[in-house]
Amino acid sequence: MIRTFLLGLMAILLIAGTPAKAQMSDPTKDSFKAQDLGLACDPAANTDEIARARAERTCQTYLHGLADGLFLLGAMADTGSQICLPKDGPVSAAEAKDEFEEYLKAHPEMAAHSAGLVAAFALVKAHPCPQ
Repeated sequence: MIRTFLLGLMAILLIAGTPAKAQMSDPTKDSFKAQDLGLACDPAANTDEIARARAERTCQTYLHGLADGLFLLGAMADTGSQICLPKDGPVSAAEAKDEFEEYLKAHPEMAAHSAGLVAAFALVKAHPCPQ
């Protein structure tokens, strides 16, 4: 159980950590800039109610994912766990979505568990480490 949990943590960590690593080499590749997050977290006063709610949700979702990823990074560092994902770039959101959906379809009993943890399990299963 602990091993499975740690594998899940590793996958989530990759989701949060790999794009940041890629951006360090070329910060212009990410289309979602800090200024965009700033506007989402503090929309202009004249923003309509629907757009304000959408912006606030974007802010909360982005920061929640980042906080989860950093938590998992710490947990992985504490256990000495490693991740085995493609070295040529991060897993795309579309690929991660497909892997998550496939995993959840194969494991419907996991639907009531943490979304982040299940997504991590899905990515780890889709990208196993070489033995």
